[in-house]
Amino acid sequence: MGTVRYALEPENPPKLSDETKARLDAMRDEDIAFNDIPELDPAHLRELEPRPVVYRLDPARPPPLSDESAARWDALADEDIDYSDAPEVDPKGWREVDPQSSAAVSKR
Repeated sequence: MGTVRYALEPENPPKLSDETKARLDAMRDEDIAFNDIPELDPAHLRELEPRPVVYRLDPARPPPLSDESAARWDALADEDIDYSDAPEVDPKGWREVDPQSSAAVSKR
């Protein structure tokens, strides 16, 4: 079977007959022959894979808040903050934290 090419006219798009619509609607995936579709090169697929986005923030120079965002934060009451997914923190553990330190600390 050869390939048939059609030139589409935007002002006169093709129309399906009711019979053809019914036949296509009744078609299952198993009824479709995919052998005419060329295989994609796996190298091409790797180009399509999403890559992680990395943001590096400088704590000394945080990005500025818009006036709208600042107003929204100012209007937020403590009781409106949902802490349900935050782990419990032992208040005694905070005594060991040095607020001037910027180094990561790990206890083992």
